[in-house]
Amino acid sequence: MELDLILDVIKTRVTEILHRKLEGVYVHGSIALGGFQKSKSDIDLIIIVNQTLSLQEKHGLLSYCLSQSKNPYPIEVSVLEKSGLENWRHPSNYDFHYSEYWRDFYENTPISEVNTYLMEVHTDPDLAAHLTIVINSGLCLYGKPIGQLFHSIPKKDYLLSLQGEYNDCLKSIKEKPIYCILSLLRIEYYLIFGKIISKQQAAGWGVNGNHSHSKKLLKKIKDAYEIGENISISFEELDKLREEFHIIRSQFSNS
Repeated sequence: MELDLILDVIKTRVTEILHRKLEGVYVHGSIALGGFQKSKSDIDLIIIVNQTLSLQEKHGLLSYCLSQSKNPYPIEVSVLEKSGLENWRHPSNYDFHYSEYWRDFYENTPISEVNTYLMEVHTDPDLAAHLTIVINSGLCLYGKPIGQLFHSIPKKDYLLSLQGEYNDCLKSIKEKPIYCILSLLRIEYYLIFGKIISKQQAAGWGVNGNHSHSKKLLKKIKDAYEIGENISISFEELDKLREEFHIIRSQFSNS
């Protein structure tokens, strides 16, 4: 099924579940940045509502996500109330969230615990980064144009969100080398040039850009990413890269 058709089906189903509470459905991530790859990319969505969702509405979204995600592409979705955009605080509250990371919890946890979790208030520091991409590059599937609904995210909050991803990737670089290295390259590029790029663009910059990392190693990363295969990297190479990326930590406070 073509991506445009999948997005149209998602829009229709979300509209049916949320009815009058729905303000808009917006795409961020690799689709918005032009780096979507069928073998590895998610469909990243931000849904804006005008009031808190009921437990029934959250279960409607959850059931749809469990059935649609990975069919054929993984879905990551966060639902935020419009008031949270108007009265921004970091980290931002969200009303509902789904990604494949949470599938096991939702499918294998007693329903009473799932219901408790769904009705609790949660925050996500990543939302500052997601909303920044929506504002700068996002696509509107349904609702008001992005410029009429969203407000600029303070740069300090976006940097805090990036710093969280940066720290996570430094810790996980040996378990998820391709994902983490490309994410770290994206962050380094933003800190140097002030521009948000996709992982695909980061892979290209890794091979052709002006930086201090091993271009031979980053060429292996780029090739593996593009063909969707794993790559064998020695712990010594990863430790060297991690140390190089560790040096850019000071740039968060200077940006």
